[in-house]
Amino acid sequence: MRNKDIVVYMKQYAANKRIKALLQKINPLLAQNEENIRVHLDALVNQVISENEFQVINMKMELGKLCLDLEKAIPDGHVTMLFYCQKENKIYHGAAPNFPVEFFDFFNDINEKRAFGETCGSCGAAVHNREVVVTDIQSSPLWGPFREHFTRYGFQTGWSIPFFREDDVIGTFAIYHRTQRGVKKEEIALVQKKITQYQEAIYYMAEQIAE
Repeated sequence: MRNKDIVVYMKQYAANKRIKALLQKINPLLAQNEENIRVHLDALVNQVISENEFQVINMKMELGKLCLDLEKAIPDGHVTMLFYCQKENKIYHGAAPNFPVEFFDFFNDINEKRAFGETCGSCGAAVHNREVVVTDIQSSPLWGPFREHFTRYGFQTGWSIPFFREDDVIGTFAIYHRTQRGVKKEEIALVQKKITQYQEAIYYMAEQIAE
């Protein structure tokens, strides 16, 4: 399978049973903070995935570790990472090891309807306004038709911090809390620091999405 084909898989993964099944195996391993994740990847390679898939999923697992690092440091923080394709104006799953894969199914609808804009949740506002956005999910008009999906999981606060390559927005962190709370400057600074630490994996996945 060519790398270009893998990119299509990643862009459409929410409707792709093969990638879904792989992520469902991988996410629990990340949650256990396994030190030698490559051992598990090697096992997956021998069973079901190609070398190209291995490379993409290996990078996704690095980003999963990034999310777990942030969850350890941010109280009640449920961390997800999304990638933004500017030429398509679409948003794609990046990493979220403690979330069920089906949590992100609604991205397909958003992308198909070309509905991702500055009024599309905290992430849409963060990406299009290029700034950190903190919202009360219950009351903010940004959540509109998505509100029920997030409150179903008990989330009350959602905030998003975009990340860049040079001057281009290439994605955003979406962090949810089951309480109503503000966001500290130290928490924003921590996310920005982790972006620098995991820059290689972030840029790699951004390039795959952009192709």
